[in-house]
Amino acid sequence: MGAYGYLVLNNYPIETDKNYVNPFMLGLFDSGDLTIFDPRERANKNLGLISDINKELDLAAVLSSNSNVLRDRLEVLGFTVKRAKQQFYDVKEEQISSWLSMSGSLKTNKDWIEHLEQKVKITQNCSFDEYLFSCKYLIEERINSIESLPEGAPNRKLVQHLLDDINGFAHYPRWDFRNFLRAIIEVFPDPFTLSYDISEIVYEQIIEGISAEDLYNQLIESGHDEQAFEYRIGDKTLILTEGSTDTEILKRSIRLLYPHLEQYYSFVDFESSYIQGGSGALTNTIKAFIGAGINNRIIGVYDNDTAGNSSMKLLTKLQLPHNLRIIKYPHLSLATSYPTMGPNGLTQLDINGLACSIELYLGLDVLNDDKGTKVPIQWTGFDKGIARYQGEIINKNAIQNQFFKKLKVCEKDPTSIKDYDWSGIRSILTCIFNVFNNH
Repeated sequence: MGAYGYLVLNNYPIETDKNYVNPFMLGLFDSGDLTIFDPRERANKNLGLISDINKELDLAAVLSSNSNVLRDRLEVLGFTVKRAKQQFYDVKEEQISSWLSMSGSLKTNKDWIEHLEQKVKITQNCSFDEYLFSCKYLIEERINSIESLPEGAPNRKLVQHLLDDINGFAHYPRWDFRNFLRAIIEVFPDPFTLSYDISEIVYEQIIEGISAEDLYNQLIESGHDEQAFEYRIGDKTLILTEGSTDTEILKRSIRLLYPHLEQYYSFVDFESSYIQGGSGALTNTIKAFIGAGINNRIIGVYDNDTAGNSSMKLLTKLQLPHNLRIIKYPHLSLATSYPTMGPNGLTQLDINGLACSIELYLGLDVLNDDKGTKVPIQWTGFDKGIARYQGEIINKNAIQNQFFKKLKVCEKDPTSIKDYDWSGIRSILTCIFNVFNNH
């Protein structure tokens, strides 16, 4: 018979795996999402076990997470609704072509030919949205067989087509199940729990007393053998910044503001690796990573200032690998009219692209002094290569210290996050999360 894994949405199985834990499904969860427990207690746990499944087991192992968390993780991995829709139509054409080819080679089997022609007709006439809402109907009504389908079911022929397979929604056009998952999350307005029940597959391990964390790590390690998609399961996106302070700020901010995405990113340790800071040093580090042929996704993040723009200009002359993205801190609204100190005293200027280092993104609660006045920018030099002045915020260290105090307060009590300004940091992290989806 074999052992099965079940991906469950609101107690409805939407995907089934036999004899192995799907590493690409596993990569959507972290070790904290895995729970090992007595299945007889499942009535008291919202862990997505299907009724009557695993009732003979003494222990169960289930990965569970909220749909909003999974949506963010899928987006970070590149599974957007736009990509899901594109793949739907690509696979739809491929399916139709395959079925037409099969029907042409089965000249004597009229029943099978009629069956294939019906599948072609349904698939040709139904859109991305129609498929999704038919899937949603089946999940909400918990209909898992053609026999239990009501006569008045909406889009009945398409619904029957989707039910004509025992392996979840295998007839939904897709190459990668994660595209379907990203799309189906979009049509459910309210957050829901999605669970991956792997109890049968890992039963021998959990009955021997393995911890949830050790089991998760073992499964991730075994998933490294899978090379079929963009990158290996468990591999992190490497983030390179202009210095150790930027790295510490972004690393701790992801952990605080987006803890469910922390597992997907890794930062270069400047202190341990003795890498110098600055835009020029970042450019040299990026070139070294290109030469090393590293397979991980890499993001080089420059300041939104003159030095950053000058260094990024040098990289435009290189042919960058597909797994590398170069970005700068995003346009900052508060910087469009910001106090600057020059020969003529204080002047309000747009300092985007000229002087927006990470300090400008740390929040108005850090940038404003005791009188509510923004700490000004001091012009420090002129870059002849791009004909721009370079600016730097005054009292940079004091601003950093203020931010780290704020960060420490919120790390100790995350409920206080709402009391502080994180808009600038969130804008940077949003750029990082989406950079591979915007090219």
